[in-house]
Amino acid sequence: MFVLFDPTQLDGVSIDSIRARFEEWVDAQGQRDKFNKYRMCIVIDEECLQTLLGTSAEALDQETQYVRDKTVRYVKVLEAWPIIDEGDEDEFPGWMKCWSHALWDLWSMMGDGAEMSLSWDKIIVGFTLWA
Repeated sequence: MFVLFDPTQLDGVSIDSIRARFEEWVDAQGQRDKFNKYRMCIVIDEECLQTLLGTSAEALDQETQYVRDKTVRYVKVLEAWPIIDEGDEDEFPGWMKCWSHALWDLWSMMGDGAEMSLSWDKIIVGFTLWA
C-alpha cells in the first residue's frame, strides 16, 4: 500500500498532479495495470474530509443506498492512465467522487481490468452508486 501524506507538498495540488505522482510510483514498482492498488488511487482532500467528519465506522456500516442521513459522504478516486475524451464535458474526467459505502464495489469492478469510466457511464444513464 502506498500512502502519501505530506500537507506541505499536497495542499492545494490538483487531481492531475496527484495522478502524475501516483503513476510515477506505479511505474517505479513495475506494476502498471497489474492489480487494483496500481490502477486506482483514493484521494481524501479537505472537501472529502469535511464529508467524513462527525460520523463513526459503525454509523457508516449502517448506511445503505436507501437508508442514510442527509449527509453525502465520499472520497475521490482517480484512475491511473485513464482514457479521457477532452472534447465532451459529460465524459469521464479520470476521477470521480465515490460514496464511502460503494468503495468495495468499485474496487471489485476494477479487479477485472475494467476502466473506471465504465462506472462513470452508469452515472450518466442514471445509476447513482457513484457521483
